[in-house]
Amino acid sequence: NDPMALKNLDSASLFHADTIMEIRILGDVYCQLKDYDKALSEYKQVLAVEPNNTEAYFNSAICYSHKSEWENSITNYEKAKQLSVPPKPVIYQQLSQLYAKTGNLEKAKQNSDSALIYFPASSVSTVSGGEALFKEKKYAEAIEEFKKGINAKPTDAVAYRNIGLVYLETKEFKKSLQYFNKAVEYDSTDKQTFLNIAFAYHKLGDDISAKGYFIKAQHI
Repeated sequence: NDPMALKNLDSASLFHADTIMEIRILGDVYCQLKDYDKALSEYKQVLAVEPNNTEAYFNSAICYSHKSEWENSITNYEKAKQLSVPPKPVIYQQLSQLYAKTGNLEKAKQNSDSALIYFPASSVSTVSGGEALFKEKKYAEAIEEFKKGINAKPTDAVAYRNIGLVYLETKEFKKSLQYFNKAVEYDSTDKQTFLNIAFAYHKLGDDISAKGYFIKAQHI
């Protein structure tokens, strides 16, 4: 019950917290400067003292991802997901993309679906799940996955564009144009979408329209 001892304890706790925060912030600075090894070194110092520091795991995952160390990135995102209540939508999104990269399509889809269950307004997570199915040539399933994104966010240009790409792949060029044009309606700054439209028109034998969209793409 010594007031002085209590005061010293509080000061020590505050100093500890400030120091850990400063180390983590320094790691964030290194990460922004793309010095990922130094950033990871700082985050490891944080985790040595605070093994449940969610932000240190999350930011470590980002660094490992930039270094193309997918498994290490997955490990750290999984730890951040475990410690976050509720997890950030971006964690599910990144895990879905990373599992797709490493060939674990089941877990890619699980994380994509979880994002929509826990965060109905989040549509971006469906992109990696759909892309994983697209790579497997499961075109109908890929379209359904991308449509989940549209249901969650009706103005999702990426989801419309990706459905257009599926129809481009299956040579259903008129259908692809419907979705590419919808993508342009919500995002007129994506050069690749205009090039995709030009290609679809070319395959349909309408080279005048194809040339017009090709020129538009060059001005983006």
